[in-house]
Amino acid sequence: HGSGNSSGVVGVAPRAHILSVRVTLDPNDPAMDHAAVGAGLPDAIANGIRYAVAHHAKVIDLPVDPGEPNPVQVAALPIPPKQTMAPELTGITAAAGGSSAEKAAIAYAVHKGVVLVAPAGDNGAGTDAANFPAAYPGVIAVGGFDQNFVKGSYSSQQSYVALTAAGTGVIAASAHGGYTVVNSTSAASATVSGIAALIR
Repeated sequence: HGSGNSSGVVGVAPRAHILSVRVTLDPNDPAMDHAAVGAGLPDAIANGIRYAVAHHAKVIDLPVDPGEPNPVQVAALPIPPKQTMAPELTGITAAAGGSSAEKAAIAYAVHKGVVLVAPAGDNGAGTDAANFPAAYPGVIAVGGFDQNFVKGSYSSQQSYVALTAAGTGVIAASAHGGYTVVNSTSAASATVSGIAALIR
């Protein structure tokens, strides 16, 4: 919205207050290749959950599992500044199968009445390994579909997937300026989190 689409994207729940808590890395961050960094991410996610709960968050949109390789499925829109990002396979080894710290933090948040939403995972066409934190009890795991309500091949096929939302061809603001088209369960999870905020 705005002149020349320069004012960003209006969210699902534009009156909601957003608390941004950085708990993981961008897929193209060079640190993603370092095992020591990856090993600390589940604890960072757990700490982020507890921080958000302590600061009165009512809905938490969790990140995609940093411990499983996931395709980065982002394409550029022809809206200046132009940006091109080719799909690639990225990921690091964190806590395969989840972590006790994450599980405990999620149980704590659920006990406090917080709604937890997470991307179901973007490796449906690959190994389709279970994605954490999406697979923990109490988390609403979200898959992605396209404009025809067809589930994306990338979207997790796991039984813990609770529902699906728009995840294919979603227009999002780019961190580098301009806009991108995203194909990811992370986009679907963000939409569901906005709907949850409206309901709350």
